[in-house]
Amino acid sequence: MKKINRKRTICLIALFVALLLISVFFLPHHQRTAAKRLPDLYQTQVPQFHSAVDKDGDGIDDQMDILQGALAYVSTQPQYKSKYYSTGYPNDGYGVCTDVVTFAMRGAGYDLIANEAMQFVSDSRIEKYESGKSPVQPEEVLAMEKAYKKPGLCNYYCSHECPIGQEYVPEVKINDLANIVLKTLASMNSLDKAKDRFIEITADGEISEDELADFVKIQDGIEEISMAAESLSLWVSSMAASGKIDEEKLEEVRKALKK
Repeated sequence: MKKINRKRTICLIALFVALLLISVFFLPHHQRTAAKRLPDLYQTQVPQFHSAVDKDGDGIDDQMDILQGALAYVSTQPQYKSKYYSTGYPNDGYGVCTDVVTFAMRGAGYDLIANEAMQFVSDSRIEKYESGKSPVQPEEVLAMEKAYKKPGLCNYYCSHECPIGQEYVPEVKINDLANIVLKTLASMNSLDKAKDRFIEITADGEISEDELADFVKIQDGIEEISMAAESLSLWVSSMAASGKIDEEKLEEVRKALKK
């Protein structure tokens, strides 16, 4: 009887240890921020401070706006885990502790992510760009594209401002997805019909005078597909910048497909 009880005790202890290990190593652990505020013990002793600045022009001074933004974010009971995001803002329901500050400031009109990207582009420099007094530099275009979440800025700069880009880089415009798909399919269908002629023209490695017209038509079709691919890439970047496509998951899928 004693042996049975002893075996039962050992089994219970082993089961407890196993459950403990599972909870520690396999179950997700997330920290939460408490939404409940501590009592204000100095409410009648310390006067409230109000800022003279209202960055976002909503009628609430920045001091109070930042506080309300922090409380609004904390009231969502965010869950934290050890992870960093390429966009700067969490997009999967999780985050890190500094998000309290980031969202509080953004609620008052201060975008810390954009400010970091634009830290070396001063307001005076931007004024000079807009007035035409000073040419914009490539690294500044990259910073503005990231800060303003405008993926087309670099292409516009290369195709309009850069001498080399003006010669070799065509302007790519963001169209709606349906339009991009229809143009791509139309170009692909046209090339599919011309593939036998393309093989016939290029089989000998030379383009004769009587083949030149057909060759140019086929080349134009290939360039149309290339432009459609660039337009699609710009559309995806735009959707990712606006948060309509999860950029983290998009990159994970791309990396997985390359393996």
